Amino acid sequence: MTASPLTGAFATGWDPAPSVLIPAALGLVLYARGFLRLRGRGRGDLASPLRATAFGSGVVVALTALATPLAGDAHTSLRSHMIEHVLIGDIAPALIAIGLTGPVFLFVVPRPILATVATTPWLRQSASLLTQPVVAVALWAAALGAWHIPTLYDAAVTSSALHALEHASFFLAGLLVWTAMLDSAPRRRLSLGRRLAVAGCLFAGGQVLADVLLFASPLYPTYAAAQHGSAINDQQSAAIVMMGEQTLTLGLFGALVLLRAFRGASARQSGGAIGNPDVESTLPSAMMVIAS
Repeated sequence: MTASPLTGAFATGWDPAPSVLIPAALGLVLYARGFLRLRGRGRGDLASPLRATAFGSGVVVALTALATPLAGDAHTSLRSHMIEHVLIGDIAPALIAIGLTGPVFLFVVPRPILATVATTPWLRQSASLLTQPVVAVALWAAALGAWHIPTLYDAAVTSSALHALEHASFFLAGLLVWTAMLDSAPRRRLSLGRRLAVAGCLFAGGQVLADVLLFASPLYPTYAAAQHGSAINDQQSAAIVMMGEQTLTLGLFGALVLLRAFRGASARQSGGAIGNPDVESTLPSAMMVIAS
């Protein structure tokens, strides 16, 4: 029996490059080590299975974007490339940030790195600056806008080095904005309004790009050549992918944050306890609220 073209592409399109697999494996090993150390100290509340599941899922999402046939299809389809980008730049960073938020981060990052940052003023100040919401959103918007300039976008498709840089910038920018929105440290925790404002900025920025892709004539010569007469449909599909993913991801975040705020206000009015804010002010706690 002859395999269909789709089945053949799926079977032969895997690309588990060491540059992708090694960082993923290292991240999982470091997380498992830190997670078990924290639980070994009797702090299962700070190292919950939900956090570990979120982190592991984030790594799987990133690998799906970078090491499966989707990565190969992204060279000829703008829609596939957009799917790759929302996985790398939004969904994977969100899940990984959920897994790292709180004290578990200090157990996952190797001690020499933490010590170097803590004792080097410019590194400590840079780390603090990069996680400020305004800076994080600005970097996210700059990465999104710059890499979608047609000349640069096409160059990234044809250059493996530029493509890797593009993916790294999307991932790091996404990790910064999600860390800012989820951070549970008392001195850094955003108010309800500021969390929603950051989410709104991300949604607005993404929708501007989606609208350009939806209503403009084909912008990217590489994909126009690959798609022949269907280039406009491919570009519009990419716009719909971005609209849909942002609506679901940021909409879910906003709904969960509002739900937790409402339940916290109700608990305060009734005189009930709302728990440890350092632990419960993150997105995982909101998920647990819904599950309860």
